[in-house]
Amino acid sequence: MERLRAYVLEKRGLNRDSVGVADSIFDEESDKVDRIAITYLELAHDKMEYPKANVHDPLCEINLGTEANPIPTYISTLLKTKEKLQLCELLVELRDCFAWSYDEIPGLERRFVENRLPIKEGFRSYKQPPRRMTNEVTLKVRKKMSDSCRLNS
Repeated sequence: MERLRAYVLEKRGLNRDSVGVADSIFDEESDKVDRIAITYLELAHDKMEYPKANVHDPLCEINLGTEANPIPTYISTLLKTKEKLQLCELLVELRDCFAWSYDEIPGLERRFVENRLPIKEGFRSYKQPPRRMTNEVTLKVRKKMSDSCRLNS
């Protein structure tokens, strides 16, 4: 862990005392402990970046609210003009059925619907390496997957 900490500090140009590193807990007596090589660790971004949704259709923004209180939403540009108008009319008519903010959902606390990562202040996060399987396990998984796909067909 000390080598990893030194590497991170050198890479980021930070002071040794300014960054904390999370401790790793494992049983040293066990022979089956897999150790993570430093080469597999990747530095995480400073801020969480949310990936944009992969949408195959080009989208256009429509406003379901008013100029003073806009409610933007997106619909496909591949829809025919008649279908777009019908969809827009339906969404405007039923806009009260949708919750556009957490305040509009009575009895539902924000802490229950938000996804939060328990990250301690002052600690840097790391992207874990992908889990590896032996060839025997990979073959068994492929066989089970093909069997289940055949049964579902």
